[in-house]
Amino acid sequence: MKSKIVLRPVRYMDIPGMIRVNEECLQENYDRPFWEQQYHLGKNHTFVAVDGKEVIGYLLCNGELVVSLALREAYRRKGIGKQLFHHCLNSFRSVLKPCVLNLHVRVSNKGAIALYTSLEFEIHETVPRYYLQPVEDAFHMRALLSPSMPLREEKKKMNVELSVSMAVKKN
Repeated sequence: MKSKIVLRPVRYMDIPGMIRVNEECLQENYDRPFWEQQYHLGKNHTFVAVDGKEVIGYLLCNGELVVSLALREAYRRKGIGKQLFHHCLNSFRSVLKPCVLNLHVRVSNKGAIALYTSLEFEIHETVPRYYLQPVEDAFHMRALLSPSMPLREEKKKMNVELSVSMAVKKN
């Protein structure tokens, strides 16, 4: 039986699962007090992906900074990371004020850079030696979010729906 992956806002009980995913997937690991602090600071914009009762991925966002995105290897390249971002971006857009969402990514992480670029993040600057284990530069990427400004994918969908609507009216 195939399980259904659910994306939802983070709950306090998700912290141990997020820690496990972080330690399994990323070189940057944090202690439990860090995760608890981040939970309290960013729970309005932090989301988890859950398969059954198991956390298989998360997007940790604190204020206007994406702190961490991790997804277990078996669940990658299935659109789950992008959906986590859509949940996060929509949570910001519901605040009804423009803001800039920031993140850092290893310059060697081409897959993540492609994902972030598809979500309208742009490289703002290169930060030398941002990562310490192993030492590597990071791209500081930013995306302007506005309640009235749909994402590129939503714009495409709106244009397709408009085209279909106009084609139907012509016939």
